[in-house]
Amino acid sequence: MARTTSNGNQKRDRSGSNSIGDELYEQLRAAIISGQIPPNARIVETDISEQYQVSRTPVRQALQRLKQAGLLRESARALVVSEFSTEELKDFCAVRDNLESLAAQLAASSRTEVDLMLLEEIQGLFEKSIGGEIAEVVRLNHEFHNAVWEASRNRFLKDQLIHIRGLIERIDTTTLDTEERQRQALGEHRAIYDALVARDEEQARLAALKHFNHATAKRLLSRRVSSGASA
Repeated sequence: MARTTSNGNQKRDRSGSNSIGDELYEQLRAAIISGQIPPNARIVETDISEQYQVSRTPVRQALQRLKQAGLLRESARALVVSEFSTEELKDFCAVRDNLESLAAQLAASSRTEVDLMLLEEIQGLFEKSIGGEIAEVVRLNHEFHNAVWEASRNRFLKDQLIHIRGLIERIDTTTLDTEERQRQALGEHRAIYDALVARDEEQARLAALKHFNHATAKRLLSRRVSSGASA
């Protein structure tokens, strides 16, 4: 979303406010998930309007969507960035683990040869990235699972997984921070891929569930160790 200069053009008005609100929502969501806007930061409608040089209508739209997504909450008559507890992380992961296993199960029956070719290519790149930059490992991990979502041919499921991934990574960015876990994930990805090749829905479901259960266990252990160290 292009911004105007403070001494130049006027703020954009209600015309096209829906699309402006959508763009603003995506920008604020990315800033919150990345930590650029930290937990418990106070969000003021007028400040956002001034910073992004837009009228207050799209700002309200964007903030309302962020509240619905669980990224903002009301606190003492102020709007603040949500800070999630370990129990909430556990709840998010439980939902994510089962949705991911459903996506793999659906993909086993609806995947195409093109889907398999894409997954195989991503697997090769993921393997080459092991031990390198963590950001690249994470990106390729996302690409692998994005490809499984696409192969499931269920847009609603994909949208829910995008949302829940954002909530989880808002709390804990990745479990792929060691080479040991990266290699473990590679093998788990291979098991998912092999089940899709065989069109084995139950095996695909179980392989995906095992993969994400491992990630969840690592996240929760890391969170508890971190909480204990700071206590």
